[in-house]
Amino acid sequence: MRLIALFTVLALTGCSDQSAYTYNKMMNESRIVQVATDVKKNVIVTKVISLMDGLHPTGAVTMHAGTFTLEAEDSEYWYLRSPTPLSFLECKEEKMCNERKLPGGIMIGKSQTGATAVGIYTDGANSTKVMAWKLGPGFIDLQGKDWKQNLLVPH
Repeated sequence: MRLIALFTVLALTGCSDQSAYTYNKMMNESRIVQVATDVKKNVIVTKVISLMDGLHPTGAVTMHAGTFTLEAEDSEYWYLRSPTPLSFLECKEEKMCNERKLPGGIMIGKSQTGATAVGIYTDGANSTKVMAWKLGPGFIDLQGKDWKQNLLVPH
């Protein structure tokens, strides 16, 4: 019952087209990063975006509206910090859901040739970021509607 209620709330807070917001889990890919700052490079999320993992969701992540600012980079990605913690929901059974609020943000590939163009990251130890989720083409298709990037990357 709690799972149904939760996904109903997610649907009402910005998930009007569930197929566009579906993503794939890819937990715990640690990446070594360097600090980066450039006020011109940012991502603006214009409304709450809730992403679910497939047709029979067992997890979700929610990003709130705001300007995500560049905080780090590596050879493949820019890492843009969310202004508020990301909300991660994991459900093992219909009645057992755990929510965690973690600092993190959106990671965007520097080129189109990489395996994942966009993902969600959290903080790792020392100078690492952890790719928590990889986002599919449905999320990229929402660029210009629910989010926009100022990174000079043609997505």
